[in-house]
Amino acid sequence: MQLGPKALTLAAILNKQMGLWLGHTRQVLSYGFGLEVSRGGLYRALARMANRAQPTYDGLVETARQAP
Repeated sequence: MQLGPKALTLAAILNKQMGLWLGHTRQVLSYGFGLEVSRGGLYRALARMANRAQPTYDGLVETARQAP
């Protein structure tokens, strides 16, 4: 199953910001929204999301470093 951007964002918040393990994040998506995804699938989706966000993050860090 491919997660949409809102489901992937929720998974990222649950896992990275709130500290839920991938298994528990998977359960929230399954029980709460009927989305069936494996822990490995979540891991790969979050890794792809991180790779896409890295250039933006690097730019923000550089801008912050140059701020007075």
